Amino acid sequence: MLRFDTPMLVPLVLELSLEFRDMLSVKNERALSATRLRHQLNWVEKGTFFTPTWGCVRWDGDNYRSNGNHTSHLTTLLLQNLEGTIDAVSEKILREFLRLTPDSLPQLPKGIMVSREQGYAEEHDDLLTAFLRYDNKNSVRSAKDLRNIYIGEQIDLQGLSQELVGKALSGVLGAIKSGATDKIDSKAIRREMQISNGAALRIPLVRQAVRWIVENVEEKILYEKSAGAQVFAEVFFEHGPDFAGILVEQFMILKQDEKSPAAIWVGKLGRVFGSMTSESLITSGRKVFQQLSRKRRGGAA
Repeated sequence: MLRFDTPMLVPLVLELSLEFRDMLSVKNERALSATRLRHQLNWVEKGTFFTPTWGCVRWDGDNYRSNGNHTSHLTTLLLQNLEGTIDAVSEKILREFLRLTPDSLPQLPKGIMVSREQGYAEEHDDLLTAFLRYDNKNSVRSAKDLRNIYIGEQIDLQGLSQELVGKALSGVLGAIKSGATDKIDSKAIRREMQISNGAALRIPLVRQAVRWIVENVEEKILYEKSAGAQVFAEVFFEHGPDFAGILVEQFMILKQDEKSPAAIWVGKLGRVFGSMTSESLITSGRKVFQQLSRKRRGGAA
C-alpha cells in the first residue's frame, strides 16, 4: 500500500534541486524533452514560474522520483549558473536541449518554494501508483508514457525496443479481443488494463507473445500497423512459438515473390493510404498464414 506524508513547503535551494535531479526514478520514466524544458524556461523569463511539486517514494531503502524530472533539471541549471558551477549534466541541458549560453539564462525569482511530497511504498508496484498520482492534464503524461513504464518493469522484455514492444502489444491485445486464445482470462486482462494497456504485460503469456513477435518478425513494417501485429499474434496463439516460427520463416521466403499472396499482403500493409480497412487487412493476412499452415502440415504428413 502506498502512503504519503502531508506535503511540505520548502525553499528551492541548489542542494534540494540536485537531490531530485539525480534521484533514482521508475524505469522508463518519460525522457527529457527539449520542448518541455524550453516551455518551463519561458515561465521563468515571464515571471510565471511558481511553486513546483516534487514527489518521491521510499522503497527498499531508496527514494525514487515520481514527479519533478524536468523542473529539477532546469532549476539545477539556473542555480548552478548563478554560482558559476555548471556540472556536466547541466551543461548538456544548456547546450543540447536549450541551445543557449550561460549568459543568456534568466535568474529564478527570489523566494521560490517547492511543494515536496514524500511517499512510502510497501511493494514495487506502488512506484507505478505514485507515478500515476501525478497523471493529470498539467503533467502531459500520455498513454505511451504509462505504457513504457510498464514495459520497463518487465525483466523479460528488457533489451527490446519500447517502440517495437508497443506495436507488438497492440496486435496481441487485438488478437485476444478477437478470441484467438482461451488461455487468458478476459476478465483478468480487462482488470489489468483499467489504468493502461501496458498493464496487460503483467500477464506472462502476453509478454511471451510480444517478445516472440519482436524477435521473430524481423521487418518492423510487418507489424507497424496493429492489423499486421494482430495477424502475427494470432499465428503465435494458434500454433505455438515453435511452429509459428517455422511459418514466419516460410512467409519471409515466399514474400520475395512479388506475385505471391504473402508479397501482396505486405504491399497492402505498407500503403500509407488505401481503401482497405484494418479488418480487411487482418482477414487477408489470416488467409496467407492459413494456406502456409495447410501446406506445411500437409508436406510434413
